[in-house]
Amino acid sequence: MSQKALNMSDICIGFNGVPVLKNVNFALDKGEVCGLVGKNGAGKSTLLKIIQGLYHADSGNVEIFQKNVKEESHRETYDLVGMIFQELSLIPEMTVLENIYLNNEIKSHNIIKEKEEQDRVLSFMKKYDISIDIHQKIKNLGSADKQMVEICKAVLKNKQILLMDEPTASLDDKQAAKLYKMVKKLKENGISIILITHHLQEIIDNCDSIAVIRDGIMTLHDKTSNVSMKKMIEAMLGQEQTDLTFDRTITNVEKAQPVLELKDITTNFIKTPLSIKIYPKEAVGFAGLKGCGRTELFRAIFGLDKLKSGEIYVQGKKVTIKNPVDAVENGIYLIPESRRFQGLSVEHSIKFNIEIPILKKLAKKIFVNDKAGNELVDDYIKRVNIKSNGRDDLVKSLSGGNQQKVVISKALATDPKILIMDDPTYGVDVGAKAEIMKIIDQFKVDGGAVLLASSEIEEVNQNCNRIYVLKNRKVTKELMNEDYVSITQDKLATEIQ
Repeated sequence: MSQKALNMSDICIGFNGVPVLKNVNFALDKGEVCGLVGKNGAGKSTLLKIIQGLYHADSGNVEIFQKNVKEESHRETYDLVGMIFQELSLIPEMTVLENIYLNNEIKSHNIIKEKEEQDRVLSFMKKYDISIDIHQKIKNLGSADKQMVEICKAVLKNKQILLMDEPTASLDDKQAAKLYKMVKKLKENGISIILITHHLQEIIDNCDSIAVIRDGIMTLHDKTSNVSMKKMIEAMLGQEQTDLTFDRTITNVEKAQPVLELKDITTNFIKTPLSIKIYPKEAVGFAGLKGCGRTELFRAIFGLDKLKSGEIYVQGKKVTIKNPVDAVENGIYLIPESRRFQGLSVEHSIKFNIEIPILKKLAKKIFVNDKAGNELVDDYIKRVNIKSNGRDDLVKSLSGGNQQKVVISKALATDPKILIMDDPTYGVDVGAKAEIMKIIDQFKVDGGAVLLASSEIEEVNQNCNRIYVLKNRKVTKELMNEDYVSITQDKLATEIQ
């Protein structure tokens, strides 16, 4: 009989009188990898926080390696649980070795035993086939290596249960494969893992079991071999539509004049002159592997990276964009790759975030028209379906999908002609993805133009009527996809290699 690493029974917890988890039962064996799935706001994060000991359930029991954590003498068992965050918690200016032993240094008479630390880390990396320079600063590492350092940090602290929150969200396919190879080795060494990801195929391919939470209730917990993709999605969405495809509107693209044209632009990052044309009523995809140059291109258009040469035209008029203010004034808005660090002030309210870029529009002499602001914010909460208690909710209290809807509302409030979206569905659930794609479709129907990049190839080929392929920060091909089916996922995957 397998040893239980974790056993949770009849877990209930609520906040401000609102139930969040309702009689949840969950178990995890030693050396088991379980995929935890659910829509944003379903209760996944709350469950993990209870496992970590950050929240305490209102009722029910939690046992970690057969020790009930309610008992004072067993509270130290929480130390066996480690969290690998979606937003990495490493210090960029410190080395790999310094990060791994930060606040956990090996000391003798208050002197750090660096040689012993090095030996332990190198031995661990050899065991798990990790090749990273431990004296390299974190800021110089790629996303996959940073994830490996996070895992090293946790396991070397003797964590026996790892909680992984979207570990592959910022990784390409090769990097994700490298991470899952390590997950398999951790499992073989008796480490238990709970894995959260919105990439459902990754769950099926890499997990021993699947648990689904919907509206605070555990609707499915079974061996992966017993669960199909359809069954998993049905457990996530319940009575909601499980076919998340919808009919994209085929618009009559107005090609008389581009709404946006780049002529031979270069920056410090884009060395080869790059030219593109974007027309009203179209969604244009930018496809390529990690580092292909899509983010650098978007930053140049939005005035975040200075042009070294070349010209930008908006509706046939040459414009100078030196900063984001210039971009917004010319009808361009960027929804950035990282919502938490680039798109939001999470410590402030929904209202504060949406109003920030349009304060001039809301100004009445030296005052802000609060009534008009409230009406506008309430309209966007309803229009894009931000699930909250109201405009005064802090953004940090929202799920990832609803935070992204706040970012999109900020953009739409500026009344842009051109919407640039850099991985807009990063870290959001399947339901929220469909809602965001419907927003893109409607923006296009209303006469706007969309520039879309996504780490998920199917989002580009399913939502864009034209696609630029990028390699090494160059446009290598332009693909027509006017009916949204001409360019298949397989064809696009082949083109970007």
